[in-house]
Order: sequence, then C-alpha cells, then structure tokens
Amino acid sequence: MKNIIKSLRIKDFEAHKDTVLNFGPGLNVIHGKSNNGKSASLRALELAAYGVWAAGENKKSGINGPVRIGEKFAEVFVESTRGSVYAKRGGKGINEWKITDSKGEDLDLTNPGSGAIPQAQDGLGLKSIDVAGQSIRFNW
Repeated sequence: MKNIIKSLRIKDFEAHKDTVLNFGPGLNVIHGKSNNGKSASLRALELAAYGVWAAGENKKSGINGPVRIGEKFAEVFVESTRGSVYAKRGGKGINEWKITDSKGEDLDLTNPGSGAIPQAQDGLGLKSIDVAGQSIRFNW
C-alpha cells in the first residue's frame, strides 16, 4: 500500500489560527493568494516530520518562531496511512512530539533537541535523501 498523507491540522502556526487540510490519493494542490498560509502549511509539515522550525525565533523580543502572534504555542498534527505525528512548540521549553506508528504504538518525546526526528519520519513514511550534498526532505 502506498503511503498517503491523509490530513494536516495546523493551530496557531504563522498565519493559521486553526486550519485542517484533508488530502486524497493522487495529486493534491494548495492554491490561494499571497500571504495566506500555503508555504506555512509546508513548513508545518516539515516541522512535524523533521523537527525543523521556521526562522524568526528571538527570545529577547518574545517571538517564538512560527507561533502565531499573541499565542503561547503552535500545534501541528499530521495523519498518514502509516501513522501520525503531533508536534507542539512554544516559549519556555514547550517542545513536544507524540508519534503513533502503523501498529498503534505511541512514542512521546519532550525536548528532543534540534534536527531530524527519525521516529516522526518513520511514523509518517517520509524520508530525507541527499542529492549533490543537499538534503531533500519531501520525497513522497
């Protein structure tokens, strides 16, 4: 069975207050006007699968990377045919992942550090590959 990202829920992440994107088999297209959250949707998926946070974190000014202004943390939930990943990030040490694999087994991670989270990639069936020294993350 082919791996399919089934849904993406983004809460208080950049432009998204609370957005749910449902995907079907085959090609799915996200379109819209500039500055309405299309790229933020991809960054949210990148966060959940690879632990990568968007630039813009500045603790002195209270900016917490992709956390929507006025909110304390951002949440991303991704469900695929192989499993699911929930990621939560905010100021003051809020950095959590809950990963459920295709067997229904759960793994909870708190402050896993920066960089890739292999369990999340496996849970979603996503991998990164290196091409000419560059890491290509979305190979689904």
